[in-house]
Amino acid sequence: MLRHYKPGTFDTRRAIRKFELRRQGHTLHRTLLMWVLGVAAIALFVYGLYGWFSTAEKVEPWTQLTAANHTETYVLPDSSRVTLYPESTLRYQKGKFGRRERSVLVSGKAYFRVSPDPACPFRVTGRYGTVRVLGTAFEFDEMSREGETVVYVTEGRVAFAVKETFGGIFLYPGMAASLKDGAGMPEEMRPDVPNPAAWATGTFVYENAPLEEVLRELSAYYGVRLSSEDTGKMLTAEFDTDEGVDGIVALIEQSLGTHINKE
Repeated sequence: MLRHYKPGTFDTRRAIRKFELRRQGHTLHRTLLMWVLGVAAIALFVYGLYGWFSTAEKVEPWTQLTAANHTETYVLPDSSRVTLYPESTLRYQKGKFGRRERSVLVSGKAYFRVSPDPACPFRVTGRYGTVRVLGTAFEFDEMSREGETVVYVTEGRVAFAVKETFGGIFLYPGMAASLKDGAGMPEEMRPDVPNPAAWATGTFVYENAPLEEVLRELSAYYGVRLSSEDTGKMLTAEFDTDEGVDGIVALIEQSLGTHINKE
């Protein structure tokens, strides 16, 4: 090895300087890479924070309507009307209501008179069931029967299904159906009384109804006991609930030529 060495052919200082330059270059490259990664991390953090705040701002607040000790009637943004039974509530997101669907949540019992809008269905959802309509009038009841949703239609047509599902059954004026908790489909039923929604509509409508059935409904509504020996007679009439039990009984007695006992 020493035999082949020639003086002046290897410059030690130059080699050391070249090595130092290379090391500085690697250090500069690494520093630049770390700086770029740091900036990228900060940018991602800021972007994520912005996205979170943007999403938070887009969460629509809920509007809640309530009825305490007596019925309350409200007008919704689409001009639909809802009457809430005592101790019932209705909630909806005002910012989303009417965009593609008019959606409300109900707890308790409510009667709806929905403004027609074929392009924007109206949907009512409770604990168990969902009703979807375009424009109609109906009662949505999750209060009268434990663990059930009962729907009664007075006008138009509704689709009644299990919550968060499609399909179900169609109901028309005078029809009712019940959906029990855990059931896969509502079942059509006979209303307990001729006018289940009288508390909201303010009227009793009877078309060739047996007097016995009429007296049973009036008794339950006004908290009295009405009876007659002519229970086989049929009644066709319409009364306002504001007339009171005595006023209605007097009109029935006059119309049918009968006597009604009140206890």
